[in-house]
Amino acid sequence: MWPQMILPPSPIQKKLLTLIKQSKQDSASFIPLRKHNSVHQDVPMKTTILNEQFQSVLVGSLLAALAPFVT
Repeated sequence: MWPQMILPPSPIQKKLLTLIKQSKQDSASFIPLRKHNSVHQDVPMKTTILNEQFQSVLVGSLLAALAPFVT
């Protein structure tokens, strides 16, 4: 049997490992959110803020998509 050579990781593998490591660190903490010049750190309020942002984008996208059909 041939001996196996141990090769150093390629640059792509290094970037992938760095990305995975950073994503784990990013998901480990929650950043505070701002709304009306106030910083909110409690989870229920942040959930509400994010839901409002999502709904505003979703509604805006739907209205833009439907605009050609509205007379």
